[in-house]
Amino acid sequence: MVAATPASAALNIFACTPEWGALAKEIGGDQTSVYVATNALQDPHRVEARPSLIARARSADLLVCTGAELEIGWVPLLQTQSGNAKIQAGRPGYFEAAAAVSLIEKPQRLDRSMGDIHAAGNPHLHLDPRNIATVAEKLSERMSVIDPRNAGYFKERLKSFSQRWRESIARWEKQAVPLKGIGVVVYHKNLSYLLQWLGMREVGALEPKPGLPPSTAH
Repeated sequence: MVAATPASAALNIFACTPEWGALAKEIGGDQTSVYVATNALQDPHRVEARPSLIARARSADLLVCTGAELEIGWVPLLQTQSGNAKIQAGRPGYFEAAAAVSLIEKPQRLDRSMGDIHAAGNPHLHLDPRNIATVAEKLSERMSVIDPRNAGYFKERLKSFSQRWRESIARWEKQAVPLKGIGVVVYHKNLSYLLQWLGMREVGALEPKPGLPPSTAH
């Protein structure tokens, strides 16, 4: 049970993807108003910066995204068009989950002929739940910076979430023991963190190059 008492009105959070929206709500509870820009059926690489999203970004206190260029096609436009100084890069109101963890699969060289590669590394970090735990700590700290009156509330919410999350990870790892060593063919290079966590092997990808749809011949 969270013992802290909320002290002020809701913190307005704009989450780029569902996982960060859910995490922000876990930490912020009823002291946050969380808007999620995308759903699980959308490709976060390719999202249209619609007027409705720009309007939402305009009123946000905190913009929570994956980073590592995952949303590079639309988030910078939201930042520019919204005119919201709080959520610009380098400001406390802009939070990138990728900055909280060590990314894998950093390219040895940058060449666009290689397909949709990310200079900072693979951005699909949320598929290793251990990364979620690390991001949660950093996100709680950032929320406390922006809304210091509720810092104690956020800290207690984080503590409760972290305990439940550790228990869940232990349960999932036990259930996934039979999967260790199994070879997997992926469509896009977005399961690398999950496979690494569970000890599975990627033996092939349907995309000839990241971000390029496979042809029938391929």
